[in-house]
Formats: sequence, structure tokens, C-alpha cells
Amino acid sequence: VKPVVSVIFAGPQGSGKSTLAGRILYERGAVDEGDFSRMKRHARALGRGGTGAFAFITDTTLESRERGLTVEASVHDLETERRRFYFIDAPGHAGYVKHAASGAAAADAAVAAFDAAETARSGVSAEGREHLVLLGAMGVGRVVFAMTKMDACGYSSEVYDGAREAVERALSELGLREWQGAAYVPVSGAEGDGVTCAPAKAGWGGGRGLVGELEALEAPERDEGGRFRMTIMRTFNMPGEGIVVSGQVVSGRVRVGDAVCIAPYPGQAVARAEVGSIEWRRRAKDGASAGEFAGVLLTNLEAGLAARKIKKGFVAGGADSPPAEAERFRARIRVVDHPSRIHEGYTPYLHCHQAAVPCALSGFEDVREAFTGKPLANEGYLRPGVEAAVWAAPAAPLAIESASEFPRLGRFVLRDGRTVAVGECVEVVPRFAR
Repeated sequence: VKPVVSVIFAGPQGSGKSTLAGRILYERGAVDEGDFSRMKRHARALGRGGTGAFAFITDTTLESRERGLTVEASVHDLETERRRFYFIDAPGHAGYVKHAASGAAAADAAVAAFDAAETARSGVSAEGREHLVLLGAMGVGRVVFAMTKMDACGYSSEVYDGAREAVERALSELGLREWQGAAYVPVSGAEGDGVTCAPAKAGWGGGRGLVGELEALEAPERDEGGRFRMTIMRTFNMPGEGIVVSGQVVSGRVRVGDAVCIAPYPGQAVARAEVGSIEWRRRAKDGASAGEFAGVLLTNLEAGLAARKIKKGFVAGGADSPPAEAERFRARIRVVDHPSRIHEGYTPYLHCHQAAVPCALSGFEDVREAFTGKPLANEGYLRPGVEAAVWAAPAAPLAIESASEFPRLGRFVLRDGRTVAVGECVEVVPRFAR
């Protein structure tokens, strides 16, 4: 069985992420030729000829295609000689960072794309830096850096070196030391150089190309024997059959016939159902394991269970060990970017797995200098560059778990027009008794 790896294509708007992901999918045979011909005609009709059709492979919505930017994160399948990949194409525009956060929460690895000429000239932009912070906060431990649009600078090694130095400088400033030694690949999404094979026009860069670097990544260890958890991304009503919840299994395994439950659910601890069938991309499956995406048909629904009440960000779990809605939770946060100070009662949006809800912060304790761990006086507020233990009270239903038990369900970022802090859940006080 080939290892499964989820890869997010991240980076600032205009860095060519969608074109890059689309070209890989097309050149590796994951796109039907008839469908691609229709995409080319659509791209020409919208004035996005040339490489526009490659971006349309992952930018599937009309809004994304007309505006020329990715609006929502989308998931696409690719199987190579060594791996089964899920490609997650994330928005780069600052207005859609919340979707990039949910994409990063589902990723094992990342292709961090940066326009080589722009980055060499101006450094890593605020958008690019925020994407790097998101990837680090959500626990994406494996990154390949793609220096894109090399055709636009004549495949200049000087431009590539300048871009790489700018990215490495940003990583150092952001404290992302875990990616030191990561691979850097010069690529052209427009011409395909260095994408699915070793660079030719940028042959001075050496290496095995972007896909080669992705196939060389180690697949993460999965907790397939753990308690079942699946983050819900979409919900569909199937009249006469049941409710389909679609998302990613992050722990354990789900099989046809299993008793499962959904949390949070309005007005009660959980909502219960049975798994009637499982499929992905119209292919029926007996089960789905940690790391896999799946659509699960829920049958034998508990009285009152309705599709319209199951929102993106809810969590499915095993009936014998259900997830819980949080009344409040204890967390450790690090403030990364705030214009002044964070005081008690501050209520930014929390982005955790697929959920996004306002959370009020209080009870600041154990304030320390970020990265060094040096204890600091508790002045009743938090400023950039410090970390602390805090209590967070969600203003809307939220299922969150301690990061030590379920890392993907416990890591989060706090945003208020920008990413102001990152953190991990330590313990949960449930709203309902388990």
C-alpha cells in the first residue's frame, strides 16, 4: 500500500501556486483530456489563455476563474510511483487567509511558492510571511520551497539565489528553524521546467525537480489504531438515504456499519448515527483511515438530526469515545503580530482544523519570552514576542481536543485581520458531561 501524503500549495497571491499544482496533476495524468480542453476554452474566453487552464484544474469555482485568484481551498488526488497524494490548493490573497488556515490544518507537507523575481527584489511579503506562520502553527513539518516564474527572469541563478536568501531570512526572523535544510527548487509553471522532472533551463540548480522532492518526503506516522476522529468540511442531504459528511480522517479508522456521533450539535452533547457507506471521488470504500479524505453516508439517524445543523468545522467521532463541545479550554499561545497589546477579554477569531469561531481570552499566566523561555512579569497583557498560558471561551459551538492527544484537533491560530497569535490546546472543559 502506497503511503498517503497531503500537500498544501501555499504562498502569497500571484506566486503561481494553482498553475504549479494544476500542471503537476495534468502532466501526471490526473486530469481527463476532454475536461482539460474545456478548461482551455474557458480560460481563453475569460482572457486567461496560455497557462490559465492549468490554474483552472484546481480553481474550480466560477468566482476563482473570473477573478484570477483562489478563493477556497480545494482537494485533488494524485497517485505516483511511490505515493498517494492529496493536493490542497490554498488561497494566497490576504482576504482569504482563513481558507488557507483550514487547508494547512489538513496538510502533512507543503509546497511554499514564491515568485523568484519579486521575492529577490522586495523580500518575502506580509502575505508570504503569514502563510509561513500558518504552516508552522498547524504543524506542517515537511516543506519544499518552489522559486516560481523562473522563465520571467530568464532562469537567472542570481535571481534564484536572492529569492532563496530572502526566504531563509524570513524563516529565521519568524523562528521557523524546523525547516532549515529544506529543499529549494527553481521552477516555471508556465513552461514546466523543474516541475515534474529535473530542471533543464535552470539546470544550474541541480536536484530532481518538484515532484521528485515531494516523492522523497517521508510519509508521516498515522494513528490508525487510535480513537476515530474526522474533521467535517462539507455536508450534503441525501433525501431518502441519509446525510453525507465529507472531510478528512485525522485519527483512527471508520468502517461501514460503525456507530458514530457528531459534535458539537445544537442543544445536545452529540448527535448519533450509523455509517451506511463510504466513498471518495465516486469510488466506494469499505473504510477510511487516518490521513485519508472520505465522504461518509450517515444512516439510522438520531431523531432530529438534520444536515443543515452540521456545519463545516464540526467533528465526527466514534460513539464509544465521542468528541466534545468545549465550554472553555486551556491553551498555550505565542503572540506573533499585534499592533499594540492583547488584554483580557480580547476576542479574536480562532481557526482550528476546519472550524472558525470567536474566542475570548482570559486568565493569563506563566508569561515568557518566546523562543528563549525566559520568565517575564505578568503585566496583565500580552505583546508580540511573548508566550503565555491562557483560558479561551468560544462564542460559538466548537469541538477542540488537547494537542497532545489529537495534534490536528488541538493546534490553532488567532486572527484579527491578521494572524495575531498561534497556539495549542492543553485541556478542555466540556459543555456537556461525557
